Amino acid sequence: MKKLIYRAFIVMLLSLLPAFCFGQAVYEGQLINADTEEGLMDATVTLLKSKQATASNYQGYFRLIADYTITNDTIVVTHVGFKAFRLPVTGYQPNIFIKLEPTIGQLAEVTVGATKAKKAVIENFNYADVRDLRGKEFYLTYPYNTIGFFAKQFEAPVAGTLLNTVHLGRKVEYDIPFDTKDFPLINSNKLTRFLLHIMSINPLTGAPLKKLYTKVVTLTDNSLRITFDITKERITLPEKKIFVVVEWLLIPINEIVKLEIGEKIKGTKKDNSRAMEDVSRYRIMYQPFLVVLPQFIYPNGWQRRLSKVPIWNSRDGVNWTQTINAYDIALSATVTY
Repeated sequence: MKKLIYRAFIVMLLSLLPAFCFGQAVYEGQLINADTEEGLMDATVTLLKSKQATASNYQGYFRLIADYTITNDTIVVTHVGFKAFRLPVTGYQPNIFIKLEPTIGQLAEVTVGATKAKKAVIENFNYADVRDLRGKEFYLTYPYNTIGFFAKQFEAPVAGTLLNTVHLGRKVEYDIPFDTKDFPLINSNKLTRFLLHIMSINPLTGAPLKKLYTKVVTLTDNSLRITFDITKERITLPEKKIFVVVEWLLIPINEIVKLEIGEKIKGTKKDNSRAMEDVSRYRIMYQPFLVVLPQFIYPNGWQRRLSKVPIWNSRDGVNWTQTINAYDIALSATVTY
């Protein structure tokens, strides 16, 4: 009799649980202003039925961990001054970008005293440029990393402009896009540290010359489009042309182990040719992994390996006295003049 009562009790408890509930799930992504494509801080992200919520950070990044998932639940995003956004959980994709439509007009200009300050975006890229197309053998975005420096040249409308922000596109997965079947995706560590420099231009060679500003950057989430607000530093660009430079740090938190497939001599065949076999191997790479834009080649990019002699050089170590065809990395800046 006791066993029957116990079984009936268990059946009753199970019947009270929704049949459509599953295990823990993680929802993460970035919230952006649809007009300006700037990240939206302090937006509220809620799972409507499971009643779990979180807030976006200064990059617009959010991460919501649900204790359980209801298949017909809805992600609701709200922010003051923007229209509410709803997305069924069945339509969620990893590291999703969500654009919120403003309910009121955004100011296009900033008034300083009796004059109007103009803003300009240099080498602009948007969220579509840094988003992978999942489910396809070849992605649109490519990863880039190096042991050293990458410098991208910027040209402001006039000399003496004030630097406001720098934007950077980042990949949170490193893949070999030309053969994704043989080389697995590698997830990067969301904790990443590197240096961001603003440098002047050598008038003789056109290469980066002097550091005007240096910022230690520490990333703590999986944001794909990073915004660095440096307005408070009041950096005035002495010339129209400057370089934005990323410097990789060879420190443990930046190390990523990349698994690869290589060949090894197994023996000798009867015809004296070598018998080969596939073997696994690894190499250590360093974060951050930056996004190479679809145009791929940038005529005013410079690279430099770490060395005692600060010479800007190519990837194979050959010294260059002029600009090289380096990758076009997702780097942009905004200035006020």
